[in-house]
Amino acid sequence: GTAAADGLGRAHGALFGDHRRPALASGPAGEVWAFWDSYLPTERAYAVFGRPVLPAPGPAGRISAPGRNSLKPAAVWAARAGLAVAWLDTEEVTGGAGVLDHWDTIRVATRGAGGWQSTAAEGGQPAVVPLALGLLARMEPEFEAVWGYAGRRRHPILLDGDGSLWLLWERRIRSGGQSGEPGRLCARRFEGDRWSEPAVLHEGLVEYAVPENSRATGGKVAVLGRDIRHRFLTLSVDLASGKPLAFEPWPVWR
Repeated sequence: GTAAADGLGRAHGALFGDHRRPALASGPAGEVWAFWDSYLPTERAYAVFGRPVLPAPGPAGRISAPGRNSLKPAAVWAARAGLAVAWLDTEEVTGGAGVLDHWDTIRVATRGAGGWQSTAAEGGQPAVVPLALGLLARMEPEFEAVWGYAGRRRHPILLDGDGSLWLLWERRIRSGGQSGEPGRLCARRFEGDRWSEPAVLHEGLVEYAVPENSRATGGKVAVLGRDIRHRFLTLSVDLASGKPLAFEPWPVWR
């Protein structure tokens, strides 16, 4: 309550500063961590921070790397991976003279004895999931514009899947799809020091969501989604039933 808030103010600048989008994660022994993103005027960028709040308030620490725009954290405590946080990483890119946009990816870090450690994807890249499809215009082989979408494509989801850390995210089915089309719920599993191949867990809805600090039971997780008729549906999704998903190259943008 007030004591924790006062501690945050001392540990991380002004209490009522530009700190937004909080997320909580609870551990097996009653531990609770808080995460949020803050705008840093000196860097002109957002960064993700975290701190323990129970059983006792601890110092706030930066989790995302400097020189990046990092925001919208999601967190969970998985049995084998431990405490984990995912966030949206975005950077400015150009697709030609006067063509400016943002390149969005998802990054993930886990906490061990030595503190926070970023996880790596293929080739040691820190971006676990590229989010260009449907969010960034395709420039080659032919120009393809992007359209609106009713889902939450820039909001990563973490869950404990029977002890394993799972990262879920939403994306379009087609890169040039129209605004009224549904999407997909996609996933990757983190085991040891590597991420599984990406897979599609479900498609046909938008606004996919799971409960906070969600944990799968018997390999299945409760999922909420909305259809194109604006009806909300609850599903039981089997984490082992995913269909292969390929990340497409997105040339020209730099």
